[in-house]
Amino acid sequence: MTQLTGKTAIITGAASGIGAAAARLFVAEGASVVGIDLDTAGLEALAGDLGASFAFVAGDITQRATLDRALTKAADQFGAPKIAILNAGMDGPMAPLLDIDPKDFDQVLKVNVRAVFEGVQVFGRAMQASGGSIVITSSVNGLRAFGNTSPYTTSKMAVLGLARAAANDLAAYGIRVNTVHPGLIDTPMLKRAEEGLAPGGQEALREALSQTVALKRVGSPSEIANTMLFLASDASSYVTGESIVVDGGFTRLLSM
Repeated sequence: MTQLTGKTAIITGAASGIGAAAARLFVAEGASVVGIDLDTAGLEALAGDLGASFAFVAGDITQRATLDRALTKAADQFGAPKIAILNAGMDGPMAPLLDIDPKDFDQVLKVNVRAVFEGVQVFGRAMQASGGSIVITSSVNGLRAFGNTSPYTTSKMAVLGLARAAANDLAAYGIRVNTVHPGLIDTPMLKRAEEGLAPGGQEALREALSQTVALKRVGSPSEIANTMLFLASDASSYVTGESIVVDGGFTRLLSM
């Protein structure tokens, strides 16, 4: 028997990167998955690969109606969710704090914090009767502050606090809440950052970034998905309110 047999999972940001890797792994482990993303084409491609075990809702996670539609689709097609992976997010502007437009700051917090709060509410209520696992994607920025990342860092530190508060409040219902903190992972977000920082020199920048990691490489989305699988499955049944850093030793190396 695979680790998630008979369970329904909802994954936000499922069309690419970590979300898509989690969807693929969870289906392989026996789950039925509902993915949410703005990228309809990406969701359709994933559905073509995963077949009947994957359904999707194309929409904006900052709209509660999108979360409600995903919950309804999950219940109608697969059964009430036991797992929610709140993974969708945005990077926002990379600039000195004094140059940040407050509207851009607000948008990052809307996507990375408010939408996660609403996801915990919507999917947590659906798990009240029988328990479940909620996994929130934070970042190494949720543990350390890096220059020119004030909106993103603020949002990722905020969801760490949200997860710990939710773990306390939802424990009575048998709902576990944990965070994963990816480091440098080969995702569209990292590629956008590299293009912005070093137009035409992305390969050299990637190599330089790799040297800042103890394991001397950028991680893969599947390596984050494996950690999410642990937190979603019964293997972590006594784990809640915790933060797991998956960064190849990046933050530890910085601390030495």
